[in-house]
Parts: sequence; C-alpha cells; structure tokens
Amino acid sequence: MRKKWDLTKLYKNEKDTQIKKDIENSKKFVKTFEKKWSKRTDWLKEPQTLKKILDEYEKFYNGIGFSKNVDYYLRLRNSLDQDNIKIKAEINKLHNVEIELVNKMQFLELRLGKIPKKTQKIFLNSELLSEYRHFLERVFVSAKHHLSEDEERILNAKSKVSHSNWVSMLSRLLAKEEAKVIDELSLIHI
Repeated sequence: MRKKWDLTKLYKNEKDTQIKKDIENSKKFVKTFEKKWSKRTDWLKEPQTLKKILDEYEKFYNGIGFSKNVDYYLRLRNSLDQDNIKIKAEINKLHNVEIELVNKMQFLELRLGKIPKKTQKIFLNSELLSEYRHFLERVFVSAKHHLSEDEERILNAKSKVSHSNWVSMLSRLLAKEEAKVIDELSLIHI
C-alpha cells in the first residue's frame, strides 16, 4: 500500500500561505454574495434575475467553493497520518469556517424552496433556466423538509458532532488494524 502521496499540486504543506488566501477568497465571495442577494426578493420572482444569482452560485461552487481545495488537502493529509493532532486541529478550524460560510449562503435554497407552486412551474419551464432545471427540481422537492434559517444554522453546527466524528473514529480504528493475509499459495503476508 502506498503510504506517501505527492500533494504539492494542491499545497506545499500545511503552512502554505496559499491555504489562507484560498480561505479568505471563499469568505470574501460569500460576504459579497450575501450582501448583494440576501435582502433582495426579485430573484424569487423573475427568471432573468434568478439566472444571475444561480450563475454566480454555480461559479463559486464549482470554483473555490467553501474552501474545497483546502478541505481536500487536509483530509488527504489526515488519511496519511490519522494521529497528527495538528492536522486534526486545522480540519476542525476549517470546518468552523465552512459552517459559517454555508450558513450565510443557505438563504438561497431555503427561500427558493418557499416560492409559490405557480412560480416554481414558471421557473421549471423557463428556457432561460433550463441548465438549472435539475437543481431547481431538487430544491422544490426537498423544501418540505427545510426548517427556518435559524434552525438550519443549528443543524449545520451540529452536523460534525453527530455524524463526522463517528466516521472519523471508526476510520482511525480501522486504519490501525492489521491482519494476516493468506494468498493462493498459502503463504502468510503481513
């Protein structure tokens, strides 16, 4: 099994200054996006304006996202050294930043899910929004399960505690396991 990966295409190491820049770029985008769109309601009524907000959202999500390269890098580093508490601390700090960013952006899907059925049909049938049809369908279908923005913030804050910590613990335990493997020639390999 390979125990060393070349992660330098992402970042040089955990202290790479680009990590902080990427996180700051995510924060800056989210702040600008929230300031521009969160108080407006025209995007909930007009296909042209909805397309603008969705174009920006998609560009962010498919680009820098919620610091996804940093998250990816740290999780790969953690996979290589699951007992490194410094990497775990960085992952936890990044998780807190990501939750903050998600909380600021969640208004888009939550508010979009609450628009009247008549407007939903207009959006789904709009040629202008055709590239977002699946996304819109998913938002409209899942809207019945959405809570208020404040309640969703609480769930976001608790998500790591409830699921991720269990997965992390199990992963660490399994990574330490060793077993004797008998191949076809009945030779034992450790």
